[in-house]
Amino acid sequence: MIRYAHFLFLVLLSGSAFGQDSTFFIKRNLNSSLIQSYEPNTIGLTKDDDDVGFMEFKVSVKSPIVFEYFYWLYEKSGGFTPFPYFAFTGRFGQYIGTRNSSPVIGKRFNPKLFFLFNVKQSYLESFEVSIGHESNGQKVDSLNTFNDLASDEEKPQYAYDYLSRGWDYVELNSKFNYEASFPYMLDVEQYLSFKYFLPYGPMQGKPEEYNLWENNPEGKIRSEVNGIYLLSKLTASSVMHVKNAENVIIKYGIKYALILETGYTKPFKFVSQRHELTLNLLGFPMMVYYSNGYNSDLAQYFKRVESWGIALELM
Repeated sequence: MIRYAHFLFLVLLSGSAFGQDSTFFIKRNLNSSLIQSYEPNTIGLTKDDDDVGFMEFKVSVKSPIVFEYFYWLYEKSGGFTPFPYFAFTGRFGQYIGTRNSSPVIGKRFNPKLFFLFNVKQSYLESFEVSIGHESNGQKVDSLNTFNDLASDEEKPQYAYDYLSRGWDYVELNSKFNYEASFPYMLDVEQYLSFKYFLPYGPMQGKPEEYNLWENNPEGKIRSEVNGIYLLSKLTASSVMHVKNAENVIIKYGIKYALILETGYTKPFKFVSQRHELTLNLLGFPMMVYYSNGYNSDLAQYFKRVESWGIALELM
């Protein structure tokens, strides 16, 4: 009940942010660049309590589709035309010095097509409607294959990294934003998302998730642990001018993010949390984080894992 109340409080909080001028929003959010950052791009070190440490890479980009045409429609329609984007997010782990041969293991491959709707008034800044595919790009899908791989691995448990997982899904993601100017710039962003895993999707077909032959007491389907997602992000920042230079500005500040997630088939029974603290000093945003919950790794998304790490946010 306490976890439910905490989660519900933050959901309600996400609806209490103040609105902002629509012209400012359009200038800030509509970008015709071919390649743009989507999720934060990071490189760092991660330690899960059920694994050895590894170097983690996350690459996440989006690209607008025929932006100029849809921007023309946007102006003609009075501001309620969706902008189509293609996005891809990949996450990889390299076990440098912690496993033989320092292997690189794919942990997440997430292409998606989404439509961005810009909201011109009120506290709701934008929302996305998307269809996507999420998998770990691995190959083990039977007990015999798993046993053969386990016998060849440095440690048998490393074979779990190669269990094949995959889902197609549809998603609705909304963004709330409030900004205020004090001696420091204060920015509050909140994202509320609902993701539904399709029983049969156009790219994946049937989902590949927990198999009974894995015989794991923690085994469960993906929708029990993922699907309802809330991100609350608070950033306090300022700028400074470099001495003896004109028009050269460096941003510095601090950002705290809290992520809560649960499933929709058994809401709030399995809850994940992640805390991130980022310091932006002289243009180098360094993040430390702690998480406790599920889906630290798609291969064993159903396990409760405690994780911590440090990373550099590249863009």
